[in-house]
Formats: sequence, C-alpha cells, structure tokens
Amino acid sequence: MDPTGSTPQLDTTTAAQLPDDTPEWIVTAKTYLDTVSDDPRWKDCVSQWLEFEKTMGYPRENQSPTARLSAKNRPIQVRQWLQNCRNYDTVPSLGKVTEYGTVWRLWWTTLQPDARPRTDSNGLTRKRLAPDAWEPLKRAGPNGLFIPLISLAWWVKASASDSLEVESAFTMVEDFGWVLLQLIGESSKGGEGEDGASSERPKKRPKVATAGPLRRSARARK
Repeated sequence: MDPTGSTPQLDTTTAAQLPDDTPEWIVTAKTYLDTVSDDPRWKDCVSQWLEFEKTMGYPRENQSPTARLSAKNRPIQVRQWLQNCRNYDTVPSLGKVTEYGTVWRLWWTTLQPDARPRTDSNGLTRKRLAPDAWEPLKRAGPNGLFIPLISLAWWVKASASDSLEVESAFTMVEDFGWVLLQLIGESSKGGEGEDGASSERPKKRPKVATAGPLRRSARARK
C-alpha cells in the first residue's frame, strides 16, 4: 500500500527516469511534484530531495515519534492533508497565500538546528555547520522532509500569479535545496552563498513558469 495515501495517475516517463528500486510512494510523489513548476530552482530542489531519500536508504516503516519532524508552528493545512489520506487531488485551502507563506516560513525556521545562525530579522544564513548539527533534520521517508516539501509545493503553486509572493516562496525553495545538500553530505556546495544568501524575503521579482493547471480550490485569494 502506498503510504502517501491516494495515488495520482502515474507518469510512466517519471517512473522510467528513476532507479528500479525506487519505492512507489516516491514515484507517486514525484509525479505530483513535477506538476508544480518548471522553474529550475524547483526542479533542482526535487532532484535533491530524491537524492536525499536514496542516500537515506528509502525508509518506509520508521514511524516512531523520533523519526518525525516537529509539528510546532506547522501550518494547519498539513494536518488536514494528512487526515485526508494524503490526497494529491484535494489540496487544503491555504486561505491568504501571504499568511500561509508566513506560517510555513516560521515552521521551517523552527525545524532548523539551533546552531544555524539567524539574521537580525530572523532569516536563515547559509553557513556550514558541523555534520552532527544537522541530525535533527535527517528525516527521510513519507513522514520526513517530504512533508515540508509537499506543503512548500502548495505555496509555490498558489502564489504563481503574484510575482512578489512566488519569489518569496522560491527563496524558501532555494533554502530547502541548500539544506538537502548539507544533509546528503555535499558540503562543498554549501557554505554562505557568493552574495551572502539568506532566507530573507526577496526584492527582485523574476517571472516563474509553472506546469500544469493551478487548482482553483487550492489557491488562496486575497
């Protein structure tokens, strides 16, 4: 049984692109995640998540409380989706997208290691940490980092028509991807970005392409 709940129609191309030993729940998840955006930053983040799951050995049954991420400050929509059998076809209403984004950002910040430096405005810097500092975030499987990733996908998709808000979401996509690189041991790609990258809200507003129709029921309206 697929531990992520309902199964969207599988893309045979997606399955063909993944190793034969990839669990079905990951193939199913990637089928959905591939519809979120065509932006290279999103594609990179999904690829890094796939590599993280592979590196962690594709855990499936490790459901103990210590194997899960903290629910403190987690958006309520995550619980709603979990209670709805993880139905990819029924994304919870996000309400006001900006408010959802604020809560999601707070949750992500809460999940970070205490050793990760914050900026004066409580943003997150990207500086190398000791490998063991990342242990609390090394949570793979259906109840691991996949949960923040799928809920981040909702934010990206729902903000597609707002150039400022979608760029705010993509700032977190970039941070998510950077964290995954730390977790899979690619510290040579880590460290502080060339421009002192952080998770502050962005000022630039480049266009972002999305793939697939945006579900009106899943979008928040101001």
